[in-house]
Amino acid sequence: AGSAHTVVPLTKDYNIIKSHVKSLSPNIMPIPGSDLQAALALGRTIISKTTAPGTTLIVSDDFTENSFNMIQEFALDPKNNVVIMPVNTTNGATIPSNKRNTKVRDARGEIVTSSLNINIINKLASVENISISALTLDKSDMQLLAKNISKNLQFKEAVEEKEKNWKDEGLWLVIPLAIFLLFWFRKCWV
Repeated sequence: AGSAHTVVPLTKDYNIIKSHVKSLSPNIMPIPGSDLQAALALGRTIISKTTAPGTTLIVSDDFTENSFNMIQEFALDPKNNVVIMPVNTTNGATIPSNKRNTKVRDARGEIVTSSLNINIINKLASVENISISALTLDKSDMQLLAKNISKNLQFKEAVEEKEKNWKDEGLWLVIPLAIFLLFWFRKCWV
């Protein structure tokens, strides 16, 4: 989209992720287009809130030298793993519009075609922390993506939470209660 948004909250619950992703559609975006810089800035902000490494999935049909530089800079942080899923081919094709039987046009009225810049993709694939995942017709692309993401997950127990754990000292209360109960069963008290 032409603006960046957090769609799925940070969670380990796949059902929450699944329910959010099902509702995704280009039609819900307020601004058409693409703003990779804003998306990477938002990703950097979200990932900085946790000690675990994050995986950022970039699904796009537009990879230029400028986008290469932005993605490469983003991937320099060892916490940022990037998976790129190009959604176009080297031959290219026109882009269907939301309007029935029409194609997307640029500002000059020309029909927009999208083709994969294989040189940029190869350059991105050579950068550490960046992997390229091909789009497939079956579920194998998503299974590979899930496998790559799960191998990078590391959850650490927060030290401050560990210190806040309740220390059970209730055992000391058993002795006075036992003595009190002994008096309860004295002759003529019951």
